Amino acid sequence: MVGIPGGGPEDRGDAVTEPTRGVLRMERDRIEVTSMLPRPDPAWVHVDSHGHEHRMVDGTYPTLRRVVTASGWCADCRDEHEASHWACAACGEPVEPGMVGPGLVREFVPGRVRYWLDDVEIGEAEALAIAAERRQA
Repeated sequence: MVGIPGGGPEDRGDAVTEPTRGVLRMERDRIEVTSMLPRPDPAWVHVDSHGHEHRMVDGTYPTLRRVVTASGWCADCRDEHEASHWACAACGEPVEPGMVGPGLVREFVPGRVRYWLDDVEIGEAEALAIAAERRQA
């Protein structure tokens, strides 16, 4: 739980109490996004046999192109699949971008925010209005 900033003298860090309006609190869900799969290495740099340097830039490989080697329909999952590899855009040499293993810690992203007044869920507009009133007081 996190208190509404500027809640006044009775702010205890996790809730704001005011005799006429009760306890206002905010809760933010955390969504776990931890993956056990390898992921692209943003620090990867490679020079192919023709001297062309390759690296990841802003999540892409600007000096590489994806080469599709086969494609077809899968009757098991009822979807199309492609087999492909990365190749140097200048000379066509196959290049395998570097990968890193899964992280050692669980990863989360911020989720939905909910507001409560005396343990009754209220909308964001009402919660922000109450917080603004309390900052004025």
